[in-house]
Amino acid sequence: MPAFPHKLSSLIEQYMYSHDGRERAISTARAAKAIRTLMAVCPISGKELENAIAEAAIRHGHSVQFDLRELDEA
Repeated sequence: MPAFPHKLSSLIEQYMYSHDGRERAISTARAAKAIRTLMAVCPISGKELENAIAEAAIRHGHSVQFDLRELDEA
């Protein structure tokens, strides 16, 4: 995983651990919503956040549903 703030990396990992043994496909939209609930000011968004979620999901053995529909703010 690229060097993101520790809190963001931890939240993404916690989300993956909470889904281990349950659903196989991780929705990037649902994961992003859960992460933003706990971290209102997220340092990344759009494709960068979606890719970070996808990388963690794959490391945890999940398939990924790329359904995050937001525009990058850049």
